[in-house]
Amino acid sequence: MSVAESSDCKTSQTTPTTHDKQSAPDSLVEPAYTTGFRLVIIMCTIFLSTLLTALDIGIVATAIPGITDDFRRLNDVGWYGSACFLLLGTSAPMWGKLYKYFSARHVYLASVALFLVGSIVAAAAPNSPALIIARALQGLGCSGTVGGSVLMITYVAEPKKRPMLIGLWMGIFMFSTIVGPVVGGAFTSEVTWRWCFWINLPVGGLIIVLLLLFFYVPKHITPRPATWKEILLQLDVPGFCLLLGSLICFTLALQWGGQTKPWNDGSVIATLVMWVVLTAAFLVHQ
Repeated sequence: MSVAESSDCKTSQTTPTTHDKQSAPDSLVEPAYTTGFRLVIIMCTIFLSTLLTALDIGIVATAIPGITDDFRRLNDVGWYGSACFLLLGTSAPMWGKLYKYFSARHVYLASVALFLVGSIVAAAAPNSPALIIARALQGLGCSGTVGGSVLMITYVAEPKKRPMLIGLWMGIFMFSTIVGPVVGGAFTSEVTWRWCFWINLPVGGLIIVLLLLFFYVPKHITPRPATWKEILLQLDVPGFCLLLGSLICFTLALQWGGQTKPWNDGSVIATLVMWVVLTAAFLVHQ
């Protein structure tokens, strides 16, 4: 799990800062959690980003008929949803390592920005392949935002408040996944399916502004020091590629088999074989 991996992030609780060395050399850096108005604003920002990304996971379900009418690509229907989920699941460990070795604030901002880039590409997509690529970018951004949201709560809130705040976060996440198809259907029937993605921009822009103004990781939380080589090895890019390739082959086999091609077709058999081979290679690599 990305959050579990990120929780290993090194803290400087045993290392005095420069100011502490001057004022109280024998004292330790105590955890300084956010409280009051700033905590409320930060939590509202985290909840808003979770609402936006979780809403986008299911919003495309009821927009698919409108998308299919525009692009006339019935065979691509499954990819409009699965492209997002494939990247959402396979990239989670990589995001966990990024939160571990880099500034959590910067990584969180990058994930939101990546999601918004995917939203722009999806809203302006001229054809079906462009929309599929955009959905993959959105899934990549969603992975970092959803996993990072829980991590941010543990960083800024004191321990006794975390269960309540994480419970609220989970409630918002579940509410968003339920409401997503309803919102998508409303946009598709009343305006256009492209508004399922355009709507992310004003909300996402507000999230970035609030993060820049109010969100700062407490000083007792510091990234774990490591060389660039160690970071690249920890990101496990080969493992990510093997897992993603395996799931793509499996999805293609299910899309083709019994639908557009018979199960005994050479391409269907080849993708199933590659799914097994790549999965085995991933397990061996791990």
